[in-house]
Amino acid sequence: MFYPCFPIVMPFVFSGINNILEDPLWIAEPSMRGIRCLAHKHNNRIDLWTRDRMRITAPLEALRRQILSMTTDQMILDGVLIGDGKLKDNYYVFDIASDQGILSQRYAKLICLYWDGEYPLIQISQQTTDKYKLLSDNRTNKNTNGIILKHIDKNYYVPAKNKRINHDWIKIIL
Repeated sequence: MFYPCFPIVMPFVFSGINNILEDPLWIAEPSMRGIRCLAHKHNNRIDLWTRDRMRITAPLEALRRQILSMTTDQMILDGVLIGDGKLKDNYYVFDIASDQGILSQRYAKLICLYWDGEYPLIQISQQTTDKYKLLSDNRTNKNTNGIILKHIDKNYYVPAKNKRINHDWIKIIL
């Protein structure tokens, strides 16, 4: 499998947007500005990778310690390192890429992992079914660059290596 998957990127106005915004099987979450980062926990170590499969070699020691202290032995978290153009320790996590359950199950597992400990450098995405409110709230938020719409009954699907677009994730650019 070739991580990470990428959403379809669409402008705010596109054919079918109202159907998705009103469909209860689609949730929304903010799309944070930062560096896409996969955190691979395995064998008591953390490997950090960018969306382009480049290893992140910056120490980020405090963040690595927090991920290591999570209660599962092996996992791949998908998220964004949040910063102001520089690499920061703040990690906004929106999925568990290594879990093959549907989105609603993966999100529940992510919440359980998060609440099992104290992780001040890790923030979990806030999913909502109130997509119109999230669109409105994020129009002026400098820390976001849109919203991501995800189908709650779908797996973390990563297509072939050269086509990593997941049609069950849609990024709306605001």
